[in-house]
Amino acid sequence: MTLNLINNFLSKILLSVLITAQLVGFNQISTEWQPIQRIPNFEDTARAPLLVPDQAKNIHVFNYEAINASQNAIFYRKWNQDEGWTPPIDIILTGLGGGAQTLQSAFLDQNNDMHLLYYVGTDKSGSVYHTKAYITDVDNASLWTSPVVIANKADPLPFITSVQQQNGRILVFYGGQEIGNGLYLITSDDFGNTWSKPLALSLVSIEDEWPAAIQATVDHFDQVHVAWSQVSLAGVGETIFYGRLNEKQTAFEVDTIIARREGDDYSANWPTMIDSGDQLILIYMDDFPATRWMRTSDDYGDTWSIPIRPFPEVGEYEYAILNKDNDNHIHMILGNRTVEPEIHGMWYSRWVGNRWTALEPIVSGPVTSSFDPSAPQAVIAQGNLIFATWWNNVRRENLTGAWYSYKLLDSSQAEVVQYDKSNDAEISAINLEVTATSTPELNQSDSAAQPQFSKTAGVYSPAAPVFYAMIPTAILLLLFFFIRNKKRQ
Repeated sequence: MTLNLINNFLSKILLSVLITAQLVGFNQISTEWQPIQRIPNFEDTARAPLLVPDQAKNIHVFNYEAINASQNAIFYRKWNQDEGWTPPIDIILTGLGGGAQTLQSAFLDQNNDMHLLYYVGTDKSGSVYHTKAYITDVDNASLWTSPVVIANKADPLPFITSVQQQNGRILVFYGGQEIGNGLYLITSDDFGNTWSKPLALSLVSIEDEWPAAIQATVDHFDQVHVAWSQVSLAGVGETIFYGRLNEKQTAFEVDTIIARREGDDYSANWPTMIDSGDQLILIYMDDFPATRWMRTSDDYGDTWSIPIRPFPEVGEYEYAILNKDNDNHIHMILGNRTVEPEIHGMWYSRWVGNRWTALEPIVSGPVTSSFDPSAPQAVIAQGNLIFATWWNNVRRENLTGAWYSYKLLDSSQAEVVQYDKSNDAEISAINLEVTATSTPELNQSDSAAQPQFSKTAGVYSPAAPVFYAMIPTAILLLLFFFIRNKKRQ
């Protein structure tokens, strides 16, 4: 009797182990988008904020709002899944700034300093400003460095973007008028303490057209790629250009046209790029009605595929946002609409090696006086949580601020770190010594060693550690039953 009870008990344990193994293999973490919400304490007329994830599960959020009739400011708040939102704090006073396009870029460097780039000026004259603060000090206005002008004549259209290379070099691209209307580059080899003089990369040869929608990326070879549009007085994109910087970063070694507005096309605009690990992917808008298109380059800019239409949906809605998770899977957030019936929304897709998955709605519905999701911003935090925010492209009196949603991805979670200002200060000093010896002249850099690029396609499950811990138990149970049966024979 006792032996039978023991056998039944052990059999149930073994069955539990086998069921757990099946759950690990087939039931991953929830990938449902959370119900959309408004960002709290957010100005109704403000555009979607800029987002910067850190390695401590936080997303740092920056936006530009009015304080009164004569003073505007850059505001900061923070979000994480466990604690939600912190209250907004005005950290940088900008005067009248440069309108809705004032805040242009936010990023973390290798020393865990947060950088902001913003525009102050009019449609006739403006400047690019830079300021930075250590990551744990960003909510304290007094601990940001005094904003400094790093480029003048950054006009008439405020479009500014930035990237960082493996050696810490910061590259800032913008439209300007320094020696003529065109695309310019400035760089910093000491983490934003000093900056190079502007370098003209591409001057506009057509009257009444200007660089706009400037985007850049650094691939796993440490090559720098830039894409931008050229817009006319009518405010529509006429041409999309692509360029790859040469090794000394003094000019484009490859410079080509990706798309042109032709015939009845609405606009050719809003390019964005990402390195998949084996090719460069470029998403942009063209055609009529406005439609997303894609071109890819297996040789990283030398040649490009024919245009490919990844989705049947249409719509402008500014950039499609591309991000990588901790396992190097690519995810896209974009505004779009179906055709029949016409359903507007904010959508999600994932790159699966040779195509994009069908669009999944984050939020969707018929367009109304207050609903038309557009101009998204999105990041992936801790390698496995995708967070998206957007505003509605409606009349000013019907604006409702920025909205957001997020979901967990079936990818592994990156290691969580704790930030230490004193320790990072020592690392910063070492990094400055390294950059000082490796980049003796501004606008020049030695070729960096090619890194090993991981194509890990592992899947994360919270149940995995439990399953792995139960494996020894399962082995012992199997051994027990084997020995017991041998004794009965």
